[in-house]
Amino acid sequence: MRIFELLTDDVETINRDWLEDNRLVLISYIGEQQEFPMRRDFAYTHQNDDGSLSIVFSPQIKEASEERMVGLIRHELAHALFLLEGEEDHSEQDADDLAEEVFGTPIRYDRMNVQTIGSGVTPRPKHLPK
Repeated sequence: MRIFELLTDDVETINRDWLEDNRLVLISYIGEQQEFPMRRDFAYTHQNDDGSLSIVFSPQIKEASEERMVGLIRHELAHALFLLEGEEDHSEQDADDLAEEVFGTPIRYDRMNVQTIGSGVTPRPKHLPK
């Protein structure tokens, strides 16, 4: 599935070019639709009880454009990097800023207010959750 190919490429970039003394290892999967109550909910990152990190994608990710997939992946990977470093107290904008620093591409928000590397607005719209 394309989403997992893109995710693998970006994790390899992080491990090769960004992390020096650590390694990012993730569990990723397509979750259940009820985990994503809002139309703009496509993914979330969380730390499991054993300390491992997971990125869970909505089933609707299968229909997303590649630009949206990459924007979502990079935003969620930034959350994972914060968690990897023990920084649980960070904002959604912090994740966007770190994603841009790591990958050199800004995270924008499309007409549905979903992360993308394609056309859209930046920074994160103020009416979205922080």
